[in-house]
Amino acid sequence: MVIALYFTPYQIRRIKVFVTLMLLFTLTFTWIVERFIGDLFLNLAKVRINQIITEEFTKVVLQEIESKEFQTEKLIRIEKDQKGKITLVQSNTLLFHKLATRIGNRMQKHINSLRKQKVAIPFGQLFGLKVLASFGPKIKISFIPMGYVEVNCLDSFESGGLNQTRFQLSVILKASYKVAIPLVSEEAKLSYKLPIIETVIVGEVPQIMLPSSLK
Repeated sequence: MVIALYFTPYQIRRIKVFVTLMLLFTLTFTWIVERFIGDLFLNLAKVRINQIITEEFTKVVLQEIESKEFQTEKLIRIEKDQKGKITLVQSNTLLFHKLATRIGNRMQKHINSLRKQKVAIPFGQLFGLKVLASFGPKIKISFIPMGYVEVNCLDSFESGGLNQTRFQLSVILKASYKVAIPLVSEEAKLSYKLPIIETVIVGEVPQIMLPSSLK
């Protein structure tokens, strides 16, 4: 049995108006999400992802330099004269490269594992108020690793006052990824420096012997 539906011209016009309004509403809502809400949530998502990555990076670095293989005394040798003045700062080049490689491999695995983790941001955080930070539906974040994790060491010298120089050695993490929420996505890059060795040199700057990659 076939039931035929017939509409009057007036009903057809109302249906067309309704469909048009729904289409306009959908397009307007999508534009608002992409233009305003989407950008805000993407920024919140990048902050959250960066926090997760840097916390893991700090933990990995501390675990490695606290191990017997990468103790500070083995990474950097500091010689002093009879008066206690630092005369030489020398690094173990091979050990530094090994440390950077070890940290890089562990961070690569961790970042790849974020693809499987469920990270979400409560809608209330959109308003920037602590009272509303945990309220509202949670927006799921999709994390997509891009490229390879890069870990390097960097040395720096800064004036620490009258006749003083501060020597600092840091481990630098660089990573790229894409973060996505419903309707919008964006690529992001992370660069984070973590100091692992720091000393103040009084008097003249001593002879520094560091790997070429650290200079």
